[in-house]
Amino acid sequence: MAYTVIWTAKAVKLLDKLPRETAAQIVSSIEQIRDHPFRHIRWLKGSPYFRHRVGKYRVILDIRRRALIIYVIKIGKRDTVYRDL
Repeated sequence: MAYTVIWTAKAVKLLDKLPRETAAQIVSSIEQIRDHPFRHIRWLKGSPYFRHRVGKYRVILDIRRRALIIYVIKIGKRDTVYRDL
């Protein structure tokens, strides 16, 4: 079963600030992992969240397994995305 993807307001704001090609690549990548997300993500140590790598960018995700929902929490470059989680 495919997971439902929900983009938080913060993630949408960060996505809007990126170049169009990069934003489209991130959206496409998230849509592709909907069927089997755990094959493409890694758990963040010491955090309830997961990360998904898309080129230079990281997408922070919260996954609810029972409800089949993927929340896109935050998007950013590797050096800054992990701050304030």
